[in-house]
Amino acid sequence: MGKSNLFYKLRRVMAIGRYCDEHNISTEEGMERLAALQERLAAQRKNRREFLGSVGKATAAGMIGAAAGPMGRVLAAPRLPVVDVGIVGGGLAGLACADGLRA
Repeated sequence: MGKSNLFYKLRRVMAIGRYCDEHNISTEEGMERLAALQERLAAQRKNRREFLGSVGKATAAGMIGAAAGPMGRVLAAPRLPVVDVGIVGGGLAGLACADGLRA
C-alpha cells in the first residue's frame, strides 16, 4: 500500500463514507461525529510535559516511601559513637564506602 499523503487522505475519505453508510447518516453528521471524537481524544491525550511531570511525582513518592522505612530504624537505633567521616555521594561507590566503614 502507498504511504503518500494523497493516499492517506483518500483512505480516510473512504473510511468516513463507509461509516456514514453503515450508520445511515449524512456525510455532514459523520464529519461532525469525527470532529467530536477527535476533540475527546485530544483532551484525553497527555503531552510530553504532563507525562514527565506525573512520572516525576510517582518517582518522588516512591523515594519518600523507601526512605521512610530506614528512617524509622535510624531514629529508633541506639546512639553510635561520633565519627569524623563524611561520604559525599549516594552512588554505588559511596554506598560501598559507607558499607565498608560500617563493617
